[in-house]
Amino acid sequence: MSNSVIEKNDDVDPGQLVAGQMLAQQREKLGLTIDECAETLKLSPAKVNALEVGDKKPFSSEVFIRGYLKSYAKLLRLPESEILSGYYSQRDKEQLEHEEEL
Repeated sequence: MSNSVIEKNDDVDPGQLVAGQMLAQQREKLGLTIDECAETLKLSPAKVNALEVGDKKPFSSEVFIRGYLKSYAKLLRLPESEILSGYYSQRDKEQLEHEEEL
């Protein structure tokens, strides 16, 4: 399994990054693999990867997603509020796009 699915873009303003991108970049900066983070978080590597790429399908509820994002942020020494803010921004953007399609 590849340990890095997201390509880094150093030209992106950190304020524009969504939660998963922030987590992936920090994980890579700390030299951690998805497998190492998964073991510490007691999640499958597939679920950790899903958090990084913004895939909600592997999770049964948004409550779990928020909890896992907070735990992952703490593991990577990132502000939980910043990660959740990125998650909420992306979620709201996706909801608006979905509504516009209807």
